[in-house]
Amino acid sequence: MFRKMTAFFVCLSLFGSVVGLGEAAGENGKKSYGTWIKDVSPVKSMPVAEEKEAKGTLPAPLKEEAVSYKIVINIPARSLGLYKNNERFRLYPVGLGKISTPTPVGYFSVLTKEENPTWVDPGDSRNTIPSGASNPLGYRWMQVWGNYGIHGTNRPESIGNFVSNGCIRMRETDVEEVYDYVSVGTPVEIMYQRVVIDKIKDNMIVYYIYPDGYGYQPLDVEVVTKWLAGYGVEKFEADEDIEKKIRLADGQPTYVARAYSLSINGKNLNDKAIIKDDIVYLPVEKIAEQTKVALTWDSDSATLTSPYGKAIGYDKKNTLFFNAEDASVLFHLEGGFSKKGIYELSTIKSKTEEPSEKISGKTEAVDMQDRHTVNNGSTIVNREGRTAKTNSSLQDRS
Repeated sequence: MFRKMTAFFVCLSLFGSVVGLGEAAGENGKKSYGTWIKDVSPVKSMPVAEEKEAKGTLPAPLKEEAVSYKIVINIPARSLGLYKNNERFRLYPVGLGKISTPTPVGYFSVLTKEENPTWVDPGDSRNTIPSGASNPLGYRWMQVWGNYGIHGTNRPESIGNFVSNGCIRMRETDVEEVYDYVSVGTPVEIMYQRVVIDKIKDNMIVYYIYPDGYGYQPLDVEVVTKWLAGYGVEKFEADEDIEKKIRLADGQPTYVARAYSLSINGKNLNDKAIIKDDIVYLPVEKIAEQTKVALTWDSDSATLTSPYGKAIGYDKKNTLFFNAEDASVLFHLEGGFSKKGIYELSTIKSKTEEPSEKISGKTEAVDMQDRHTVNNGSTIVNREGRTAKTNSSLQDRS
C-alpha cells in the first residue's frame, strides 16, 4: 500500500508559480444471395419435429461495433482531447507542468485508475491527505507513466496554466467524465504542437498559434505556411498576417478560407477550389495544364486572356487564380459543387466556334502575336505587358 501511495508524489506543486494562461439462411428458410437479390422461392414445409426444433431456436444476438477511445494532450494549447474511433468529441482545458518540471511528451497509456486517491507529500511520506475537498488530487486518478498521471484538483483556478510537477490537472467534473470513458490500456498521446489547424463546418479552415511555454518550438512564416499548405489554403493567408499571429501567439482562431476538392472531366486535382469573400477561386496553372489551354497574364490590368476570352485574375502570393464564374470564358468549362461537396468542372459540349475574347460585353479576335510565351512542359502560359512575379511554373523568364 505504501508503494502504491508513492505513485502520486510528483503530481502536485502546492506553491508552484503560475506561468501564462492558456479523441446462412435467410428469413423463413430462404437463402441470402446478397443485398441486391431477394429470394422469392416458395418455402418448403418441414417435418413437424424439425419445425418445433426451429421455433425453439433464438437468433444469435448482433455484435456491437467496437468502440475505441484515445486521449490527446497538447501542451502549448493546454488542452486534453477525448477521441472516439479517431474523432474528437470532447475538449477540456488542463493545467500542466511548470517550466522547471515539464509534462513529458510521448506515447503512453492509462496504466491504473483509482477513485478517491490519497495524496502523499513528495517531501515527507508521513504527511498524507485522504480523499476529500482538501485533497490536491481531487477524486480521480489515472496513471499514464511512472509517477505522472491525469487527476482532479482542489485548485480549479490553476487550470489553463503551467503549474504542476508534471501531472495533468483537470476540473473535477471534467476528469470524472474522462475517467468514465476510458479504461486501463487506453492510449494517451502527449504532444507539443504550437500550430493547430482544424477543418470545421462547411470546410472552413481555421488555425491557432499557441505560446511556446517550454521554449521547445520556435516558429516562422515558412513553418506556418507549410502547415496551411496541407489544407490547400496557404496562398490565402498573407505573410504579414502570419508574422503578426506568431508574435501574438494567443491561441485565438483565424478563419482562412473554405477549401473543397476539385475535379475536371472526372479527374481529381491536387489543388483545391477555395471560397473566400464570396468568391470561388480556382487555380489557373493546374486547370491550364489539365485542359491544355494557353493563356496570357497582364499584371497592369490584372487580366487573364485565353483563346476563349478575357477575365480578371488574382495574384495570391505569386500564384494566379480566377473566379469560377469565368471558367467558361477562359477554359470553355462549366460546373459547380456536387452533392458530395466537390467542385466539378467539365468541358462545354457545343458547336466549334472561332476563338474570341469576351470582356465587358465586347467581342474581339485574340491576337496571340508579340506575346512572351512560358512553356513549363505541359502548360503554356503567355505574358503580356509588365509581368508580376509568380510561382516557378509561371515566372516570366525574359
